[in-house]
Amino acid sequence: MTTQPEALRLADLLETYPLNECDKEAAAELRRLHEELAVTVYQVELLSDDLSRCSKMNAELLEALSSVWLWMKNQADGQSKGGHATFDLMMLREQRDIARAAIAKAEGEQS
Repeated sequence: MTTQPEALRLADLLETYPLNECDKEAAAELRRLHEELAVTVYQVELLSDDLSRCSKMNAELLEALSSVWLWMKNQADGQSKGGHATFDLMMLREQRDIARAAIAKAEGEQS
């Protein structure tokens, strides 16, 4: 049993047993449309892969940004309570590095 697509099977029948002068043109059109559909399906698959990569990248960027924001909020809250000595330079560097790594990944750089 063959797994030939229906459009190609019908095109073969139209070419093999034409009933009128338009059948060969109809067969050619079926083949063209089948090929166009195959190309479109391939393009949709590529776009779906791109969307998955972008969604993952967006989640990673959001996680990094949220981490930086939380650190900044905690520093700002500490400063507003007169605790200016609570500023954590090591944490600042860590958060900077987290943000930079996420940005680099989003831009396609190797981390």
